[in-house]
Amino acid sequence: MGSCHRGLHQAGRAHTLRVKRVAIDGDLAFVHVRYLDWGGKETAGVDIFRFDENGKVVEHWDVLQPVPASSNNANTMF
Repeated sequence: MGSCHRGLHQAGRAHTLRVKRVAIDGDLAFVHVRYLDWGGKETAGVDIFRFDENGKVVEHWDVLQPVPASSNNANTMF
């Protein structure tokens, strides 16, 4: 997450975040993140990375979703 965090700083704005989960399966790594102030809103994010045989990131996907103010059930996004 270090390089991702540096990239957020280089984009001109520092974001406060909490890494909630990391999972690795073969050449894929998944990172579940709670951004505390992304565009003024609490936001859930997932980054997915695919690595080559040398450990270099060769693909990256992400998804972001604002955390709703209330939920219809007891399940949280985190």
